[in-house]
Amino acid sequence: MNGERFRVILRLHEIRCAGCLNTIEGALRRRGAESVRIDLTSHLADVVYRGDASDADAFGLAVRAAGYRATVLGVVREKPMPDESNPSETDAGSSTDEFADKGV
Repeated sequence: MNGERFRVILRLHEIRCAGCLNTIEGALRRRGAESVRIDLTSHLADVVYRGDASDADAFGLAVRAAGYRATVLGVVREKPMPDESNPSETDAGSSTDEFADKGV
């Protein structure tokens, strides 16, 4: 999958068990997530994917299609891994990435 790497945080509603987590994780991976971490206690999903920031909403829709409710809390651009960096380019100097406002 091409594109920049982004991280989206989703609030998951009405999840109660490991079965819920497995169903949601499968839906997110089928949508194209490179990694998925779900915390049952906080009801948050941390999803890393490649694409555009605007693709984040599709992960919320994937959760909904699996039968659960989800709210996109925010999206952040991930810094490139050292092996993904182009050595001919210089870093802009930003030490932190900013969240794209999702109106939360």
